[in-house]
Amino acid sequence: MGNALEQPHCLVEAMLRSPQSPVALASLENSVSPGAISFDTIGQTVICLEEPWFNELTQPTMLAPSVAAMQRLVMLLCSLRSNSKQFSQEPTPESLAPYVSEEAYDLLDALQAEETESRTQCETSDKTLNPALIEIESLIPYLLWGVARSSYSAMQMIEGVRGQCFDRAWTTGMVRLVVMLQVEAPTVRWCVDLATRCAVGSLLATEAQIRSDAPLLPVADEATQRVDRQLQALSQQIEAATSALKPLLDGVTVDLLQPNQNWQRGTLQLKLGLEFMPYEDSNPQTASHLTPATPAAPPFDGSSLIRLREPGVHAFHMTASHHLVSAVSHLRSQNVTDPQLHLDLVQAAWNVLDGFQSRDLNFLQPQLLMDEFMPQLLWQVTRSGYDVMQLVGGVEAQVLQPALPWEQGSLRLAATLTVVSGTRLCRYDLSTGQCLTTDAVPLPLDAIVQSSAIALCRQPVRLSVLSAYLKQVIQVTTPEINQLASGIAIESLNETHEWQSGTLRLCLDLTFAV
Repeated sequence: MGNALEQPHCLVEAMLRSPQSPVALASLENSVSPGAISFDTIGQTVICLEEPWFNELTQPTMLAPSVAAMQRLVMLLCSLRSNSKQFSQEPTPESLAPYVSEEAYDLLDALQAEETESRTQCETSDKTLNPALIEIESLIPYLLWGVARSSYSAMQMIEGVRGQCFDRAWTTGMVRLVVMLQVEAPTVRWCVDLATRCAVGSLLATEAQIRSDAPLLPVADEATQRVDRQLQALSQQIEAATSALKPLLDGVTVDLLQPNQNWQRGTLQLKLGLEFMPYEDSNPQTASHLTPATPAAPPFDGSSLIRLREPGVHAFHMTASHHLVSAVSHLRSQNVTDPQLHLDLVQAAWNVLDGFQSRDLNFLQPQLLMDEFMPQLLWQVTRSGYDVMQLVGGVEAQVLQPALPWEQGSLRLAATLTVVSGTRLCRYDLSTGQCLTTDAVPLPLDAIVQSSAIALCRQPVRLSVLSAYLKQVIQVTTPEINQLASGIAIESLNETHEWQSGTLRLCLDLTFAV
């Protein structure tokens, strides 16, 4: 589906952009208000939220103690499995359970403590909430981000991935995850595709069968290729990663005011569907709604291979937090409180480790392709917080630097990956996939920034404070980024097919362009 380096940047643009012109949206069948309704009207509709889920969505999701405990258990299992020669038979969860009992019980204790704390908060929380007002147009980017951050494959599916659909025979085309927002009220009824800001097109039937060339679909088993099972797995994945979206996936009651209508009470629901578009030719080069740019060939091109020099040393830091959060959420739903069930915890950690090695790109793999590694790294950064995602895409802001007047321009969190190996050096801008020829000049830390586009800067704030907050959010919500910021030792395959020692480092700097 085109250049993989462009995919995350395209999604960031999709989440931040405003429609260029009104788009006619057909109303749902049997709508009380027949005819077409423009996206302008939908975007200007104001909803009154009486539940705290939106505030939870906009706040960074800090990792709970149970997730850290699961991380320790997973990494100990990884170490034991990587040294399997010390065992007479192939390791299994049962055979390794005695070696990880302390970590398993730590996880159990953390789950029990969080369950107790959750019950206490429910009993003592103030039931009176100040309702929040928000326009649909302002809500949409939050919702897209909340879904896209659930997994790297979900982000790719929102843009569209190469796949096959069965209709008397397997047909090749593009499978796209359609994220929809639906409103039903007495005189208002519509459903909009959030990624395209258009009416929802023809979706695959729930009993249809699909499959993907790459391991992107949440359910890869040939026996469970039905659309309804894929959507169910995607919903569970989203709820685990962004729990604030669960009420909206179920449907929430809201008061809404649409232009030229009166206040009325209705239901707001986030829905998922799958769209399939067959290719016109059998070997398409591009399968994306967005046209990717063609980057210049850098010293390390997309097919360059890298690997960690000491994978065991870095594995703990590179454990993907979204997998851990998902696993812990599943354990919470199973109400694991019996101390005798610690083997179930070991099995859960074992499954997480298998998921790392078989589905998603990560540093536990022996070799990494640059054009696969960089877009996922950008996804890891942008999923850490909505404000982070906004700044990676760039926001309009005004800046006051020492000895200069106020200036209007674009404030951006530049994510730069520096790769050094032998005599080769390349700095990539992760947002574009381009190899930089000059270094970006970061703003001085004593500068003042202000932007109405993001909550962090609605009032003037010193850059040092903003920068420290962003780095803390990224480090706490996505700890796998921490080690990269310090730099890690790698080896890369050169033109003569020899492995050369080098380093890889991620830099995050706030830059400003007038």
